[in-house]
Amino acid sequence: MNRKQRKELKKLNVALYDCNQAYGGPEEGGWWFNTGEFLSIEGTYFNRISAIQAVHALKGYCKRVNEGKPPIDSVMCAGVIQAKIQKGPFAVPYFPARRPHYE
Repeated sequence: MNRKQRKELKKLNVALYDCNQAYGGPEEGGWWFNTGEFLSIEGTYFNRISAIQAVHALKGYCKRVNEGKPPIDSVMCAGVIQAKIQKGPFAVPYFPARRPHYE
């Protein structure tokens, strides 16, 4: 692996996701898990502190966009916008990659 490839793997993308909860199953009275669908990359960083600062800067934007929407833990939630840090050369299109299994 050359230097350019190693640098690509160290990238931290600050991305916006449309987040919600999905029903996991009936075990233990029912359980839910968080989901997210990619919206946009807001910045790329090679320093974790800079990426965290960018997420904090986007919190005000997310708060304005989500104003009046039910919170993510509400059954009435239709999705909220959240800023997340993703490692690697590109942002993950959605999360989780696989549906969680109850244990």
